[in-house]
Amino acid sequence: MIQYRSVRHYKYQLLAAYSYQTSIRVPNLCTVDRWVCLSPNGDISVFKGYAWDGASGPVIDTRSTMRGSLIHDALYQLMREGVLDYVAHRKEADQIMRTIFLEDGMGKLRAARLYWGVRVFGERYARPSS
Repeated sequence: MIQYRSVRHYKYQLLAAYSYQTSIRVPNLCTVDRWVCLSPNGDISVFKGYAWDGASGPVIDTRSTMRGSLIHDALYQLMREGVLDYVAHRKEADQIMRTIFLEDGMGKLRAARLYWGVRVFGERYARPSS
């Protein structure tokens, strides 16, 4: 369970740190700013105060989109910062988002639609030049 609040400029801000075990493996401890850390074993930690915009696109944020959008945004931030190779890890980040959506009770059809939405339109948000 994540704890968050609504804020200006972004939609949400974490009130307490949150960690999630991913399948992404990296050789070194990766940190971006002071907000996100991905350990070599795949554990991603997003720290208190991190702000994100929820699910992107024409999507209504619901309880089942919050954790998935948080972890997905943090992974895409690592890609934009050049810490993770977006070519190697983008698809896996999108799959992790879908998995969390399903874990949180989202229907399979909605999770599939949101997954394909980020597959089709998400690349520019993962590229380091964005």
